[in-house]
Amino acid sequence: MSTHVYCKLKNRKSKDRILVPSDDNSRNIGDIEDDIFTKFNFQSSKHICHKHNAIGLDIGAFKNYILPNATEIVCPDKGKSITYSMSVSTFMQNAFKDDLGWGMQMFCPLKFWNKTQSRQWQGSLWEL
Repeated sequence: MSTHVYCKLKNRKSKDRILVPSDDNSRNIGDIEDDIFTKFNFQSSKHICHKHNAIGLDIGAFKNYILPNATEIVCPDKGKSITYSMSVSTFMQNAFKDDLGWGMQMFCPLKFWNKTQSRQWQGSLWEL
């Protein structure tokens, strides 16, 4: 699975984007662009580990892709309009390892994550 993708921008310049695969290489769990790892399809109701009250990342994905290539981790939950974010160094300092049946992961408790509420526009185009 190729992990480097070049995205063409509107001004025709190319930008490097790194796709981050799961540890079993079955899918991409996110991408790194401009030193920011963004987790794909994050839903806080499904992806926050209730056992640890934490957000987890595959240990191989973290060590092999995120740690050497990113400075920030972002987990946007579009369904709830919430974004969880933190620096990679904060994640490293506070994360611990556990295997909950899907392979070894690193978990960082929610108390260390920055949580921001995204504003949603509630109007309709017809109300303009």
